[in-house]
Amino acid sequence: MDVSSIVMYLGFVLASYSVVGNDTIQTLGTFLSSNERKRWWVLWAFAGGILACTLIFGYLNHAGDVSYGRLEKYPLPDPFEWYFLLPPIILLLLTRTGIPVSTSFLILTFFNPENLTSMVTKSVWGYVVAFVAALTLYFTISRLLNALKYSLMADSLAEKSGSELVSRTSGMVASQYRSLKLYDESIAYLQKALKNANRLKGTNVPTTKIMVYNELGAIHYEKADYEKTIETVKEQLALIAEAGQAFPDSSFQHMLAIHLRPAYLNLGRSYYELEELDSAKSYFSKAKDLYAQSRQPLPPWQETDLNIKLADIEIAEGDADTALAYLTTATSLVAELNDRELEHELDIVFNRYYELINDYQKSDSIKRKIIAHVADRHHSSAEASRYILQKEKANADLLKSKSDLLLVLLALTLLDHCRGHHFSEKK
Repeated sequence: MDVSSIVMYLGFVLASYSVVGNDTIQTLGTFLSSNERKRWWVLWAFAGGILACTLIFGYLNHAGDVSYGRLEKYPLPDPFEWYFLLPPIILLLLTRTGIPVSTSFLILTFFNPENLTSMVTKSVWGYVVAFVAALTLYFTISRLLNALKYSLMADSLAEKSGSELVSRTSGMVASQYRSLKLYDESIAYLQKALKNANRLKGTNVPTTKIMVYNELGAIHYEKADYEKTIETVKEQLALIAEAGQAFPDSSFQHMLAIHLRPAYLNLGRSYYELEELDSAKSYFSKAKDLYAQSRQPLPPWQETDLNIKLADIEIAEGDADTALAYLTTATSLVAELNDRELEHELDIVFNRYYELINDYQKSDSIKRKIIAHVADRHHSSAEASRYILQKEKANADLLKSKSDLLLVLLALTLLDHCRGHHFSEKK
């Protein structure tokens, strides 16, 4: 056997061992550590089975080339010189010392330096994307966790000092858990806030309880537990009625009316999802009337959703004229909002309206629009990413304001704790 053949086989063995040893940390390492409770032979059989299938498929479909033809752009050296052994040996040494390195740079570019530019470009762009994504996730998660940390600190201090603020701090903790979609933890703190509400005095007692029930109803609705939402909101309505009789003051009555509007709206939405359309229509109408009388109208997207749902109910009842009036209002609102999801929901209800009045030509036209929207929604990843980033930015801004509020609340709790400690020492 000549020197070239020895270098070729030895180089293959060293390259295989060094590349696999380096890349295993990044690939198989995560797989093995996350499944460490399973038997070792199960893990290796699974990983080895996938590798075997990949190599066999490449061998059979690429005329014996297990690299799937990807090494064709790297010309085979003739002869194999001794210095070809240097890249795998250096990679092996770097891996043993724990220095991070790209195997592609050391191994492949050694045989074809012309590809170095494209490899560097791809790697740099990969690092840029990873860096931006990591920063976005870090700031979003850190603000969420900071807000939760401050609210937990405030709640702990308020509870230890026996402060009346404990109901409010527990509510803030629940709000942070809800932002993280940890609904069970949120419900636990809301129940704690409800328990401590009895320690309050005057109008603070019913006000706190009403706010807690409002938050509980919203959480159950987000969990799609519509029966529980209805049960919770009806308890909230009973509290509002009881508070209205106990405190007839006009300013307090105005405050109760503010809580009635979202309560009726949540009831209507829950009955709508349960397809109990008569009850849904009744509560939607009550909510619509209260918002019309108030100085604070519904947010545009909620008003649009309300009109779409009312139109759908009227279509189910066969009242085409009333349904068209709601659809016309919703159409003008959607045009201002430029919200594609609401526009899609509006198109679906419009299709039912055209079927109700037997206008099948317009029905077919809008069906094509609905199908095109669904196809676009599945394939337009760039649009979806833009929408998610906008939502994350809005949530981050909201969390920043919540964090500032929590810092103020934490300071108030500390002052309240110090004051109670000072008076206790005097006594």
